[in-house]
Amino acid sequence: MSNTVCYSSLTVVFKDELKMLRAQAYSMDRYWHCTGDIVVVVNDHSDVCKMIDPCWWGKHQHRVKILHHSLWFDKPKLSGWVTQQICKVLGPIECSTQWCIVLDAKNIFVKDFYDGSFINNNLVQTKHQKVLPVFEPSKNIIDGLYNIDLQDIAGPGGIPHWMHVPSCKGIQKTMPELTGQSLVEFWEHNGCLTEFMLHSGYIQYKHGSINVFYGNTQDFDVVQLSHNETHLFETKLASMYNDNILTVCIHRDAWNNTLSSEQKQKFNQFLTSRELISYDHSW
Repeated sequence: MSNTVCYSSLTVVFKDELKMLRAQAYSMDRYWHCTGDIVVVVNDHSDVCKMIDPCWWGKHQHRVKILHHSLWFDKPKLSGWVTQQICKVLGPIECSTQWCIVLDAKNIFVKDFYDGSFINNNLVQTKHQKVLPVFEPSKNIIDGLYNIDLQDIAGPGGIPHWMHVPSCKGIQKTMPELTGQSLVEFWEHNGCLTEFMLHSGYIQYKHGSINVFYGNTQDFDVVQLSHNETHLFETKLASMYNDNILTVCIHRDAWNNTLSSEQKQKFNQFLTSRELISYDHSW
């Protein structure tokens, strides 16, 4: 099966992240070898769609689909963070494959990635995660929605995340049947809902367990530096050089506001070692 499973990708982007998106696209031209769609959803003013050039993705440019969130909602009543969650559930529906790799604009590939990567025994091997206490409000919403006791969440516990496209379609289809509301309307009243927990909750509701699609091993890792982790920069940078790292990223606020010029230079040197360019590259 690992030789036949095709992957698409989905990136949800704001205007302020376009430089990051271009760096991601450059990394996909180098390391992404999948044959599905490359879907970019603009979660901002529609004019931002015109600022994105499919040529950024190099040899993959013919696969790029640039969409605007008005495909599902217009003038959202919710914050950009919440609408981003909605786009990450509905965006995969626009993919022609069974699986979609969900990304943030800041994620940069540093390792070759192929159709069927990390599939073993017919399962996506991204480990299972337990619900952390901070996400209990989201779990409570999902338990009530699907009449379940949500057990495990499909890993790796962040981005990138493997989304099962038929399940995303099922989430959208069953929401009016269960609640009398569209998915967007339901989210408007349940803003602390999180996209990947909803996805795992639906799979448990529909199939009894996430075990039908997700295995509990993981042969890759990712490195992410959040806006409040500048003090961990050297440790995180050292981890980026490990052979099993699939993607790396630095939060936009950390890059723009807290990292020193020397730290940025060290990160850029790492990217150069991987034949890549940085967020601040001058085209």
